[in-house]
Amino acid sequence: MTSKKCPECFGYIPAEAVRCPACGVKVGKAGAHGMAKKPINWKAYLVCLLSWIVFVLYMWWAFF
Repeated sequence: MTSKKCPECFGYIPAEAVRCPACGVKVGKAGAHGMAKKPINWKAYLVCLLSWIVFVLYMWWAFF
């Protein structure tokens, strides 16, 4: 396989590319159908988890 498709803009990019040159999104290895896999955004999961923790602590402080 010489190219893969970006999961965001659906443009064809080289198989060894780490970022899409058109939209700048990080891409992983190509799947069985040539579509690049999107890597997991751990930073977003961490921010979401911390937001929930702050919210729960605030609710506990405010109402209990």
